[in-house]
Amino acid sequence: MSEEMENGKNLVPVCFLAHKFCSSETTVPVGGAETQMYKLALELSTKWGVKIHVITEKLARTPLVEKINPQFIINRVRCTCKPRISSLFYLIFGFILFIKLYAKYSFKILKTNLVGIQLVLACVIKRIFGIPIICQIAAESTFTSRELRYRYLIPFVKYSDFIQATTPFIHYYAKKTGIPESRIVDIEYGVEVKEDIELSTTPTNNVLCVGSLEPRKNVDFLIKSFKDVVEKFPNLHLSIVGDGILRSKLEEIVKELQLQNNVTFFGYRMDVDNFYRNSDILLFAGIREGLPNVLLESMAQGLLIIAVKTPITRWLFNDTKDSFLFSLNNTKEPSTKILHAYENWSKTLNSRRSNHKKIIDKFAFNKVCHKFLKLYIDIIEKNK
Repeated sequence: MSEEMENGKNLVPVCFLAHKFCSSETTVPVGGAETQMYKLALELSTKWGVKIHVITEKLARTPLVEKINPQFIINRVRCTCKPRISSLFYLIFGFILFIKLYAKYSFKILKTNLVGIQLVLACVIKRIFGIPIICQIAAESTFTSRELRYRYLIPFVKYSDFIQATTPFIHYYAKKTGIPESRIVDIEYGVEVKEDIELSTTPTNNVLCVGSLEPRKNVDFLIKSFKDVVEKFPNLHLSIVGDGILRSKLEEIVKELQLQNNVTFFGYRMDVDNFYRNSDILLFAGIREGLPNVLLESMAQGLLIIAVKTPITRWLFNDTKDSFLFSLNNTKEPSTKILHAYENWSKTLNSRRSNHKKIIDKFAFNKVCHKFLKLYIDIIEKNK
């Protein structure tokens, strides 16, 4: 770390742009990219004294201005519930708000959390004020999707000064798209993790599923698979933490399968860590994901991960014959993995310890934060 950072001098203000954003004090659920941005802003502001302002859309039950600490302030602009009009409102009123804040703080760096309207706003600001952009990309679908909106957004990605690649796949596709290697920075998502954790030698018999209840999460597939598990181990319980448009339909599936005593819906919760600590296994069947926070968080707590085969899970876990990865072709696959885990508990404990060590070695938040700080300092030095 540079002497300037150590002494707390010459720390230039940063403006974070996020279409959706909340804090730990609010109860509005947001995605992993927003969670990571919040944690980073909190670390930079409290530990290093960096002045950070976030410009985001006002969501339900969130104040217009929220002061997290003297150096970290969330500023919200009023929008509407209609997506396209909301994006237009965010672009116009977000720009007006930026001008007001810029007059006072003279931001030197812009950072976006996703490729969307916030990146368009960042590019407009860069065009006028010449402020460099760090564009965080959370999923390779930004480059591979056939959706028209991504095709329109690629030029804005290329206009960014730095691409924060959260996985090797994003790095690969960014380079393939024509972005120079020198502008692609590998900064993964991070998670708080303790060096030592105690894993009970006796299973809790609790299986966990965390995430929004929407089609791409395939929670219905997991519930149907759990039916086979309960037939052999009736004492096992599945906790589903999260909410979404499919909740009613999923509750109906639980009733049809007569799993009311083995499956509980807890809705959106702020105390997810308690569920991690009291569970043995995390089930994950999400597709079209970047680097899901839920996988990192559960690994940090030493859970066994039984997950669908995707490029990201194959990267995190070795896809071998004995791995805990499954396909979505047959509900028997995840149920077989769950049964195997409980029938071979000593091996399962070893796998859980291995997951925890992987987080310490690569995804510990302090290491990830230092990578961003290095980029921050490089930008400061370059623009002196």
